[in-house]
Amino acid sequence: MINVIKKTAIINILIFLITSCTTTATKFNKKKEDCEKIYTYFTQSKDCLGLSFQTYYDKKNTEYEKQHDIIVNALSDKIYKNIISNQQAWTLYQDIIKDFNDANDKNKYLTNVIYRFK
Repeated sequence: MINVIKKTAIINILIFLITSCTTTATKFNKKKEDCEKIYTYFTQSKDCLGLSFQTYYDKKNTEYEKQHDIIVNALSDKIYKNIISNQQAWTLYQDIIKDFNDANDKNKYLTNVIYRFK
């Protein structure tokens, strides 16, 4: 009987944790979409994306915010240099955020993205 109660408690805690993580990602994706609608050009949306990212992920690790800003600036630089298009930047950014949400070691993931796009 005690084992059943412990297992039920553990399952409830895991469900709560999974739900809260999903909620953060979903809320951020909504804000990202709002930024994209307001600022059609990726290069003009940097502040909006930064504030949205900070709102949903800064509590976890302040280093994420700095790395996020570097990535957004690197994508913007690629647009300015005509290496990628505006739409490619939005698509890459969306993929980066999706993979960030899925990553086990988020700090390492963001560092790898920085090296890839710098």
